[in-house]
Amino acid sequence: SLITANALPVSIGECGTWLPESIATSGDPLFYPTYPGGEKALNKFIRKNLVYPEILKQLEAEGECTMHFTVHEDGSISDISATECRLTQYNPAKMMNHSEEERIRKECARQMAKEGLRLIRKMKRWNPAIINDAPTVVHHSLKLTFSYEYAER
Repeated sequence: SLITANALPVSIGECGTWLPESIATSGDPLFYPTYPGGEKALNKFIRKNLVYPEILKQLEAEGECTMHFTVHEDGSISDISATECRLTQYNPAKMMNHSEEERIRKECARQMAKEGLRLIRKMKRWNPAIINDAPTVVHHSLKLTFSYEYAER
């Protein structure tokens, strides 16, 4: 599922859901977890709640971060983590101390992960995955793409 992010400071794409092997190979009917109200509601939630990290604003930077979490049978979310957080571009003229570039890149990645964590924690309960008419625990991921173009909204 891809959520287009026209006028959004973050877009979501390349999501995935992982199931226990016994379920994934059984061929049972499956409905993946969804945000209540679908993609439109998720876009609205992001538009209202995302805070573009200050360090990214200062560097006129963009980046991406993949958020992972568990969606439980009741739709609650736990086990939130972030991976593959990285800058994809920035304004080199805004990098005050080039000798500290690696440290600054790591801090940008940390701030994107921190904002992704805050944003997902703030979400309401999801609609859980359904297998054989029963809610099921699954692991889910969402790739957040931070776009500077929308940082000043």
